[in-house]
Amino acid sequence: MSIEMSRFLEYLHLDFEQDRERNVNLKMLYDMIPSQHFPNLPNESVTLIPAKMLHVGQRHSSFMCTADENLELDFSPYHMEVTINHVQLQAYDITNGQFSPGKMSTHFLLM
Repeated sequence: MSIEMSRFLEYLHLDFEQDRERNVNLKMLYDMIPSQHFPNLPNESVTLIPAKMLHVGQRHSSFMCTADENLELDFSPYHMEVTINHVQLQAYDITNGQFSPGKMSTHFLLM
């Protein structure tokens, strides 16, 4: 899933990956063009990548997080921190537009 983030046509990509045990992990990527924010920098797109993935639970359940969680995205020399809070996620097995019952956590488990 991709979300357009600003008037600069930057995108936040949410990639959900499932392992053999049906655990779901989230990889967040951010596409940006540095010159749109900082003068004299390259006018080419770069993708900031996370150091770790977020474990968001099992395939059949949703995941809710109520506390602030800081995620770091990098593509040297660029660095960005994203704070996430009050989020509910479910990548698979959504029925009639409704989240499945899930576990609630005050923090993400970084993988």
